[in-house]
Amino acid sequence: MVAPQPGYDPDNWRDPFVLRDEDNDRWVMILGARQRSDQRAVTGRTVWLTSTDLDHWDFRGDFWAPDLYTMHEMPDLFRMGDRWYLLTTEYSDRSKTGYRSSESLHGPWTAPIDDAFDGRAYYAARSASDGDHRYLFGWVPTKEHEDDLGAWQWGGTLVVHEVYQRPDRSLGVRIPETVRCALPRTTHLINEPVQLSSPDGRSGQQLADLPDGGAFLINLRLRPESLRSFAIRLFTDPTGTDGYAFTFRPGEHKIDFDRVPNYPWYRYDNRGSERPFTVQPGTAWTSTSWWTTPSSPSTWTASPSTYAPISAPAPGCGST
Repeated sequence: MVAPQPGYDPDNWRDPFVLRDEDNDRWVMILGARQRSDQRAVTGRTVWLTSTDLDHWDFRGDFWAPDLYTMHEMPDLFRMGDRWYLLTTEYSDRSKTGYRSSESLHGPWTAPIDDAFDGRAYYAARSASDGDHRYLFGWVPTKEHEDDLGAWQWGGTLVVHEVYQRPDRSLGVRIPETVRCALPRTTHLINEPVQLSSPDGRSGQQLADLPDGGAFLINLRLRPESLRSFAIRLFTDPTGTDGYAFTFRPGEHKIDFDRVPNYPWYRYDNRGSERPFTVQPGTAWTSTSWWTTPSSPSTWTASPSTYAPISAPAPGCGST
């Protein structure tokens, strides 16, 4: 609709997003761009244009130009409550979909401590609202030949998160309530509390056998008593040696996902899959993960977990 403007890279002028600006009786279009420069230069920009008829557009210049990324992909802009949120996907820093917020459509834009919705493999996400809820649609890549060491295939798998606003006005994501309600009847696999500890080393216990076939949801209540680490292992082999693990590292304020043991290196490309995690000893949290049973021990599909205090659980129809 609008040709690349002078000074901008004509090969990186794309992904338009249009919204209504009721306060000024006009339409606003934002799109991803970058200045003409070396491909490694961090000249990524979100530019904007305005129109009153959706046919003729006036170029307004840079909408957000932080000089942080080589390119801005799939920009998205929406209002939730009393704040505006600007989404951008970038591939030169952490390769994630992140966001900024502002009290005004025109900024200034500020970054929260955690500005991402998911891991590195949840890419190029955009949002839509049904009037009551806002949903985020992003890709999770499949692996070539269904092998964990295979190349990422960006046909991928669609994963939808529900976006919600926290009390501090930062954004979080969770499994949509309609998806929760579509799951079969809740099955409790753990009926009594399980406590594990080790002064220095590993202590483990099998909690339950996972169901065969189809998708399932795991919802656990966790209460760490120290700031070292603990892990939830899934899809282990018959010997209990080879598998996958969510490892909670409260002292490092993060959760990471990897194939364990990580030998011989490397066993799984988990760069960028970690997520922030902060908890005080003795504080209970919930951990919710959506999984699909793998077709073989070497493949898996997952929507990375969401974490929330038990005092503020996500809505839903129960947990499995």
